[in-house]
Amino acid sequence: QRDVEALRAEVRERVRMSEARGGSYAGRRRLRLAMINAERRMLIRLRNEDAISDDVLRALEQELDFEAVRAGAGEAR
Repeated sequence: QRDVEALRAEVRERVRMSEARGGSYAGRRRLRLAMINAERRMLIRLRNEDAISDDVLRALEQELDFEAVRAGAGEAR
């Protein structure tokens, strides 16, 4: 669980830094979606290593799905 929280903190910091540099909305959205996908891959790795259960994986994936929607994953490019 600490790995997940550390990654989330890193994601928030990267997005904050991008916003501080005046990055475009599209650039921030791409960065956020890339980080969500990286977090998703890490969660699968943790499940495969038996560090988290299938139930925990599903719950966290659902949170990531919501975050991806909020980040504009379904928007036209």
